[in-house]
Amino acid sequence: MPNKKSRRTTCLVLASLTLLACSVFTIPNPTPTPIQPTDTPAPIRIPGVDDPVSLDEQDMKLLVLGVDLEAGEQSGRLKLVLKYGPPFGLTDAEWIARNSELTCGATSYQPRSMGLYVGDAGKLEHFRLIFDVPENINFTECALRLPGTIE
Repeated sequence: MPNKKSRRTTCLVLASLTLLACSVFTIPNPTPTPIQPTDTPAPIRIPGVDDPVSLDEQDMKLLVLGVDLEAGEQSGRLKLVLKYGPPFGLTDAEWIARNSELTCGATSYQPRSMGLYVGDAGKLEHFRLIFDVPENINFTECALRLPGTIE
């Protein structure tokens, strides 16, 4: 029986040492440090969307007012409607339509048609360029290109 007693004692001593070791090495939960607010960066302005792009040779400015997607005439096709705006007149809008091209990756598209939109008040609100594009096009690779370095 001495062996049984010594085993119990050893177990109790080990258990006590384990508890002691645990209490010595207990790591308190850290208190989170509040994050100080930082200066918010100025929003990125996009030329041609937020600020007009100058078409120096034509002495006009171009501003993209929005893009709409509509069902295409054929299955698997979309109409990408690019809205672009005054202050220029019809002659300038026609020049933009004749000289623009939509490039998406390695493929370029010419405008299928050009039009204008007159609002409820009878006032010209914007011109429209309509491109016929595939339904699965990756729009993140698309850019509207005009002669020169305008994109």
